[in-house]
Amino acid sequence: MTLPSHIARYDSVDLLDLDQTPFLLVTRPTGATLRAWSKAEEAERRWTMFDWATFVIHDQNRNVSLMTDFASAYLLSFEAGLQVLKEECFSNAGAFEAWLADQPLYDLETRGLRTLRHLEAHIRPGVLSVQPAAAAASRFSGPSIGGTIAWQWEPTTPKDLASLKYPKITVDELPTWNTRSAELLVLGLMRHGLTVLNALLVAAGP
Repeated sequence: MTLPSHIARYDSVDLLDLDQTPFLLVTRPTGATLRAWSKAEEAERRWTMFDWATFVIHDQNRNVSLMTDFASAYLLSFEAGLQVLKEECFSNAGAFEAWLADQPLYDLETRGLRTLRHLEAHIRPGVLSVQPAAAAASRFSGPSIGGTIAWQWEPTTPKDLASLKYPKITVDELPTWNTRSAELLVLGLMRHGLTVLNALLVAAGP
């Protein structure tokens, strides 16, 4: 089915069937009862859609809004998974944050993702940019296709952190966070966040 001629379109691409795409990073244990698993699976689907779009969109200046929306949707689901876990297993936000701080996998990258979500929710829209000299590794790319567009989140600034009531990273951590964000790109940060979220749900389980 094709769009009417007056509707802006991008190329002709195969649409990914999410219903038939297995989860790779979120592995719900047998007998798991936490509602947060559904949010974690939602976050993985949104990573998958960002990965698919990274693979099929080859022009750096096209469909930036689509990529930004997919990235924002991921951040929303990622944080929602943590918030649902808090509501299910902890008496208050303080107890939850203290538990997170004791988890070895709750690292700078994970806290950085949460910071991005809080900035988008309360302060400013999310912004993506492209590293022109870099290439992302989409799992949908075969070895003969090569890399695809290297999308990254714009660096977080001290002003950003100052605008948040409860920032998840400190000003001293900003240089390292921004470096890691540029190294991992959006796709790598999403993968990392899902791995950590999965481990946190297993630790809190069942």
